Amino acid sequence: MRNEGRVGNNRALTPVLLVITALGILGAPATHVAAAAPRNPDAWVDLTTDLGANLMQATWRYRDARIVETTFPLVPGVRP
Repeated sequence: MRNEGRVGNNRALTPVLLVITALGILGAPATHVAAAAPRNPDAWVDLTTDLGANLMQATWRYRDARIVETTFPLVPGVRP
């Protein structure tokens, strides 16, 4: 009669959970693997050319980098 009133006594549930997990893994269909197989693209566009960029209405943007001063709490054992 030990552990009769204890909360969290899962000894009886362990075999049941193992069977459910095994059935879930073994019974899972593998159709998603075939769907993820690589294939050749239908078309491709070189965005580095004017023709390709105009075809896709692409615009190149850039921004100069800037340094922002900030403070961080020091982590023990890590050098800045």
